[in-house]
Amino acid sequence: MKRIAGILFSVLLLMCFSVSSTLSAQQFSSDGFIVELVRGDWRQVKIVGVDGSGHDSINIPSEIAGGTVVAIGDGAFQNSRLTSVTIPNGVRTIGNNAFAGNRITSITLPPSLSRIGDRAFDGNHLAVATIPDSVVVIGDRAFSNNRLTSITLPNNMTTIGDGAFQGNRLDHVTIPNSMITIGSQAFRGNGIVTITICANVQIDSTSFGNNFHLFYNSNRQAAGVYRWGGRDWSFEG
Repeated sequence: MKRIAGILFSVLLLMCFSVSSTLSAQQFSSDGFIVELVRGDWRQVKIVGVDGSGHDSINIPSEIAGGTVVAIGDGAFQNSRLTSVTIPNGVRTIGNNAFAGNRITSITLPPSLSRIGDRAFDGNHLAVATIPDSVVVIGDRAFSNNRLTSITLPNNMTTIGDGAFQGNRLDHVTIPNSMITIGSQAFRGNGIVTITICANVQIDSTSFGNNFHLFYNSNRQAAGVYRWGGRDWSFEG
């Protein structure tokens, strides 16, 4: 009997060691998530992965192990077969590839969010995206290869990365007055026929299709509504 108990204890110890050995010194598992401390502070945690599999819907808690969830790490939920995710208020950054390669059809982004990383939601099934006013930067290809027919961009946003909304189903877009730079191919691969844009935005020659940059620049980068008529652009001040 003692021998059997000893064997069982050894097996359990080996299992614990196997799990813990896959985590870094700053990482631990709690509430079904793998998290790490932010700058060694127990009051703030970043989710870096999920402990287990088989979830198609994730409701991320605002606190884990007593610490506020302030960030979603790079690749934390990549290729996890998710269809829906809710991100709590308090999260400030979503890392590169954080939710890439899933089947997410809906997403709730919190008002605390300030930055969305490169390819954060690339290759999902999103049809609509409402980005909160707190977001300043959208990374490269952050929402590329989805099914977006509508997006709402916040009034404080300054930067849209390369290919951020490439390969969707948008036919119109409104660029907020705060915008400074729109990256290359940011809206390529859509069917955009109406662009409402502020003045003096730095756009790449490939940011939009149909040589929009040439018409916008020839119009002295004036604010207004630009419409594609199938052969050329027109302007409404």
